[in-house]
Amino acid sequence: MRPTPRKKFRGKMTDRLDFKKSFEKAGRCGILVFADLHATDKPIWDTDELMRLSLKKLSPDLVVLLGDNTGGHWKGVDEAKTYVALKHVTDAISSANVPFAPVFGNHEEDGGVSKEKLLSWYRENPLCLMRKGECATGTGNYDLLITDGDNPVMNLYFIDSGSTAEEGGYAYVSDDQQRWCGEVALRLRSRYGRPVPSLVFQHIPVPEVYDLFEKCTLGGVRGQCSYKGRFKCGPAVTGGTLGEGPCPPDINNGQFKSWKAQGDVKGAFFGHDHKNSYTGVLEGIRLTACVSSGFFSYGNRHGVTYIGITPDGRFDVTSYAYEEITGKKPSDFLASRFGRQRVDRLFGR
Repeated sequence: MRPTPRKKFRGKMTDRLDFKKSFEKAGRCGILVFADLHATDKPIWDTDELMRLSLKKLSPDLVVLLGDNTGGHWKGVDEAKTYVALKHVTDAISSANVPFAPVFGNHEEDGGVSKEKLLSWYRENPLCLMRKGECATGTGNYDLLITDGDNPVMNLYFIDSGSTAEEGGYAYVSDDQQRWCGEVALRLRSRYGRPVPSLVFQHIPVPEVYDLFEKCTLGGVRGQCSYKGRFKCGPAVTGGTLGEGPCPPDINNGQFKSWKAQGDVKGAFFGHDHKNSYTGVLEGIRLTACVSSGFFSYGNRHGVTYIGITPDGRFDVTSYAYEEITGKKPSDFLASRFGRQRVDRLFGR
């Protein structure tokens, strides 16, 4: 049995997802993350196959769309084609009868469709759990509470991490968004008499991801944005791959510090950097880069991220490559290496 979508939990505090049957049957519930799908109005077979088979094989209780879910700008894009692209993504998930929770990335509005309109399209699907939220900044700041019957297990924060900052560089999560997270944490602590462990899902990573790495002179990857030099995974990284320099905001607005002050955040999951799948623990918080799932934009790594949550509030993270899910290599070699968008531009399509 799947949880009933949009079942309200005690008014406006949060939406509740009761996974009691999953905990009883499997000892855990599962979240499947699709990052950077960059869907367009023209389906890409390898992306579709990855989504279909990962939904079937991993049988998640919830799907998270981690931003840049639609391609933003592509040749010939308009409002109608953007709607087709979004429907293609949501229909694929609906076919597995799994509720899903999207966040927005930095490219969604590139095609000329506002986040507010995109949100209304998502909400046409009865399995969509996304809400606009109460923050003045962004669209789609909301949370979901996972329970085991009446027992709170894990709270999930979904954050609109924006696009670009007025000062330059990528956007940073604002003060009012951080305050909202703190208010939710306090309300949950007040209701249950203890902090409820939480996970954060947002597209653009926090600058502190670079604290998981070490500088090197040979090998590694070149740092991006305001991070100069070359980097490799440090001892704090416990799995996955650093395939490119992450692109966080140039301005550190203290979001990671706010998580430490709240005391409830145990993990955070980011998209944005298509070739990365590293995961590591920094000051008690696990930071995970979710590998790109879509074959339209750049990236030579494709797959999905799976999060297993146990009734005591612990969680583990596994990254699955396309080949592990499908049992074969991608059918389109050029698109799998460079992205269908770049290949089409090369051949004038």
